[in-house]
Amino acid sequence: MYIIKKNKILTKELIIQNVKFLCFASYVQTETDVINFLKKYKNKKANHNAYAYVIGSRRENIYKTDNGEVRHIAGKTILENIIDKNLTNIIVLVHRYYNPIYNLPEDWIKNGYATITRIILTSAQLEKINEQIKIGILLRPLNEVFVRELLDKYEINIVSRLIYRGDLIFTIIIDRNNSVLIELDNLIIKGIIYSYKILKN
Repeated sequence: MYIIKKNKILTKELIIQNVKFLCFASYVQTETDVINFLKKYKNKKANHNAYAYVIGSRRENIYKTDNGEVRHIAGKTILENIIDKNLTNIIVLVHRYYNPIYNLPEDWIKNGYATITRIILTSAQLEKINEQIKIGILLRPLNEVFVRELLDKYEINIVSRLIYRGDLIFTIIIDRNNSVLIELDNLIIKGIIYSYKILKN
């Protein structure tokens, strides 16, 4: 997974049959960042301010809006291009300005949003980040100390501890390539834990 360069606003423009698409993209890490970005870059003079954003190392927060365009023609198109580029912590905003003389067909409008989003994302400097996953570990309470020692060894925090039918479930968040997964496999073989699995966000 990738992020775009921080502290830099990307801008691109596309004109199709005198209909203008003006695109902005920025790194965001929180919804407050999104709000601040939109306050600065949304334009009331534009006929539409469609945008999409993705936040989180596991893409926990995803949002899109067509802002008055035909449903799924703008926000979804922007979001699909963000996902296709395997990006996170990013917002892409596109202004569209009407041409009063010439109305673009819907497929042309959708293509305009797709094209300008691809152009701006292709121009971005990318930085690779580790993808994180949420893991649930099922174990006997008797073996809790062994599992805690292993997690402490890898400096992994337990997000939640639940009792389920007399057993324990630990929830942890780790990088997908964390070698603790090999250790967990060994604990299954030794009978110290029952199993583990990747959980949905």
